[in-house]
Amino acid sequence: MSLKKHISLILILAMLMTAVPALGTADSVSAASTLKKPALTNHAAGSKSIKNTWKKVRGAKGYEVYRSAKKKGKYQKVKTIKKGKTTSWTNKKLKKNKAYFYKVRAYKIVKGKKKYSKFSAVQRAVTTNTPAWEWYMSKKSEKTDTIKLEITNKSRYNMNFTKNGIFFRDADSLEQAAELGESATPQELEAAGIYELKAKAGAIRPGKTKVLTYKADKEVDYSRKSILFGEFKYNKTKYLIFAGWDMEAGYIKE
Repeated sequence: MSLKKHISLILILAMLMTAVPALGTADSVSAASTLKKPALTNHAAGSKSIKNTWKKVRGAKGYEVYRSAKKKGKYQKVKTIKKGKTTSWTNKKLKKNKAYFYKVRAYKIVKGKKKYSKFSAVQRAVTTNTPAWEWYMSKKSEKTDTIKLEITNKSRYNMNFTKNGIFFRDADSLEQAAELGESATPQELEAAGIYELKAKAGAIRPGKTKVLTYKADKEVDYSRKSILFGEFKYNKTKYLIFAGWDMEAGYIKE
């Protein structure tokens, strides 16, 4: 290649090198220096412990975990994770049957100083060995053959839901069910506002969320007074879960 061509290429390369920063190098450096906030989940790991888990943040050198006894209370740093690949930490030696609130942030080291991401959303968990969850049901009165119950398992073991469920139109339907007894015909149950439900069976792992879809053979009158019963197995024990969008959900040991 001739000297003339060499000089031409060098001039073009010099022009490109001076033009690139103006086009977006500064923005890319800024974006690369910003850490995403972690996505945190947690659940009971025992009667005196809570496990916190978060998604790995790209570029993070480590993480800091903060805890409070109240959601809007004062948070104190309880753990510093010094490896970016570590994405969980179990807080032990806590009080039994007590609620704790956590948040976590990622950090990296820039010129010897820590640079932080924003904090994750606050997550609550209770120390327990028994079933515990957060839940949501649609708050809309309607005639429907499908009822959805969203469950977040906040306890230590899997919640293994079965295919069975029962729908009660209201508290009066519950009383009528007791009066009718096991010998009641489908027609009598329907007249009382009681329907059998079918759902896809499945397990909800600790810290995970799943929407359970219960279906009836025909439309039911779903409202704030309605009550849904389901069934699940937890640590080899069977339980009935009951829920309604105008009441607190709970469970009964079978």
